[in-house]
Formats: sequence, C-alpha cells, structure tokens
Amino acid sequence: MVAESGQAISFVELGAMDPPSLQVLVAGLMVPNEAVVGPDGAVYFSDSGDGHIHRVSPDGITSIVTASAILGPSGPAGLAFGNHGELYVGVSPDGPIYRINLVNGVETSRARFGDVVAWGNGLVVDSAGSLYVSTYSSLGQARVWRVPANGLGATVVLTGASFGSMAFGRGALDCLDLYVAVLAGPLQRLRTDAGASPTL
Repeated sequence: MVAESGQAISFVELGAMDPPSLQVLVAGLMVPNEAVVGPDGAVYFSDSGDGHIHRVSPDGITSIVTASAILGPSGPAGLAFGNHGELYVGVSPDGPIYRINLVNGVETSRARFGDVVAWGNGLVVDSAGSLYVSTYSSLGQARVWRVPANGLGATVVLTGASFGSMAFGRGALDCLDLYVAVLAGPLQRLRTDAGASPTL
C-alpha cells in the first residue's frame, strides 16, 4: 500500500505475531458497544443495555460516568471526545447526539448537540472541532454527517450505505483522510476539508 505522499506503508501480518495477552477489564456488562480512550487516559464505553457510559481508570477502577441513563430504545452507541474534553454520544436507533461535559470522569451537564437525529453509530472529532457522525440504517439509507463545532448546519459528506466506525489517519496515513467502515462492505477513505486533522 502506498500513501498519497508516495511513502510505502508496511503492515504486520497478525498471524506471525505471538498471541496477544487479553485481560478482562469489566465483567457482567449487558450490551457494551463503543469504547474510546479519554484525555485522562481512562477507557470510556457505552452500554446500551443499562443506558450508561462507564469508565475504567488507568489503575483499573470502574465507575459510571452518566448521572442518569441515556434514553432510547437501544441506548447509547457511538462515542468521541472533543478537543476540550467533552464527550459526544450517539443514541440508537433514532436518537439525537448528546454533548456531555465531564469533571474528573463524572457527568456535570448534558445537552443535545446539532440537528442530526439518527443512529449515531460512529463519531469522530477533527482538530477544528467538527463532529463527524456515521449513521446506521438497515435500509442502506444512512449517511456520514459533518456537524460544525457550534452544532449548527450539519452537512452530508457521504451517502449510500450503513456506516460503522470511523477514524482519521495518522502519520503516513495522511491526517486529512477519514476512514469509514461500511457494514457488509468495503472500508472507504474520505478526503476531508483542509484543517480537518485528528484530535490528538
């Protein structure tokens, strides 16, 4: 594989590696969904079974982040941290996007963000603070939206499939490229506007 810069990108064949050592961080979950690492180094994950966002601190202590359950037929789905430590949460199947402010890993406020009302399956924030939301639809009518940092005027940047997780490229994989997983389909690369680099 060659990046647009012309540099070769090498991939390690997983079959040649030693088996990874797995550690159970949290047991007894209902329906864990998305997991992200926060700016505090903790792992945050959504559980659509109990409707809460959970946190596992770097020293292994588990806690519930949300003050109350996130309502919806299926509960919280996609997660992403913004540039100022705020947590964005998608809700399945037809919920809004929420912006949750945190202090020491605990919710202090929650509000709807933007006007996208769909299954927020994958979320990612660029360096300008725009939120990208990939949505899921069993009819294949889902979209990838770009919501500006102020939450106003969401625009569609990709259509025609049911979309899953997303990530910005890093290093040789050009930080202006957004990689989007298509359910039961290919991995797609979307070139974003100038300045839309990953949150570091």
